[in-house]
Amino acid sequence: SHPAAVATLEHGAIGVDVFFLISGFIVYLAARRVIHAGKGVRLFLLKRFLRIFLPYWPIALALAVAYALLPGLSAASDPIQINWLKSLTLMPGAGDYSLSVAWTLSFELFFYVLLGLSLAFRRPAWRWGLILIPSVLALIRVSAMRSVEFGQANTPLTLLANPYQWEFLLGCGVAVLAGSHLPWTASLRRRGFFMVCLLLLAGLLLFWPFAVTFTYRLALLLVLSVLILLSSVTDVQFPGLRALAWVGGISYSLYLVHNPMQSLVIRLALRFGQQEAVAAFLLVLVPLLAAVFYFRTFETWSLQLIQRASARLQSA
Repeated sequence: SHPAAVATLEHGAIGVDVFFLISGFIVYLAARRVIHAGKGVRLFLLKRFLRIFLPYWPIALALAVAYALLPGLSAASDPIQINWLKSLTLMPGAGDYSLSVAWTLSFELFFYVLLGLSLAFRRPAWRWGLILIPSVLALIRVSAMRSVEFGQANTPLTLLANPYQWEFLLGCGVAVLAGSHLPWTASLRRRGFFMVCLLLLAGLLLFWPFAVTFTYRLALLLVLSVLILLSSVTDVQFPGLRALAWVGGISYSLYLVHNPMQSLVIRLALRFGQQEAVAAFLLVLVPLLAAVFYFRTFETWSLQLIQRASARLQSA
């Protein structure tokens, strides 16, 4: 309950911003591979849609049914109002998602559609013109409101003209620089010391109790953008990279199960009077174990199914 500790824990919300930055980077690279391979927009969108929905639907459906059968299941002060269409399609609208963190997937889905549509244009200028439209609309909306408001999108307009679009665009820009093979990127290959300094700076921004302002978000995302760029063009290896890669592999399963599992742990801790230290340990351990189980039992199967579906579409 120390003020500095509380302020630091509030930085957990910045994970959404980091998620969109990395998403822009990865999805643009995937789109570029489609362009270079001469594959169609259908294949790109099919793989992206299945990647989101196949692991997501079992969790969303299970929670929606649970809330329908047990209306008092939610510990929220306001009664939860599940919107089934919103929960299953990830389209913005009134009501609640059955999985509370699923609102970020609405943005992710929009990013996929935006990049998929951009692939239809052969000229890079037209392609980038389409990608830039949401960021420009977000700038216009922010200027009109005279404030920068991040958060859920309950309407198509707030989804389209949201400041999160800037973070996606930043990720795309980093991907472009990483694949540009410009002369100056070659000089970065031996900048291990610079990378260590940036890692320390990123750690400071994450764990020091700074207020989460727009300036703070911008500083952290710029530092992380340079780190992503350096890691993509350098051969520097760091201890713990394999562990990070392993966590990255199960990250979507962890994203899907962490909220329900943490809610369960908190309820059980309150019921059985567990100490704070034990509860904090379980809040990390239980979602991690659940994510490993879900990844091995269902997400791995869904990835194999996506590969088979993609192969059939390519051979058709």
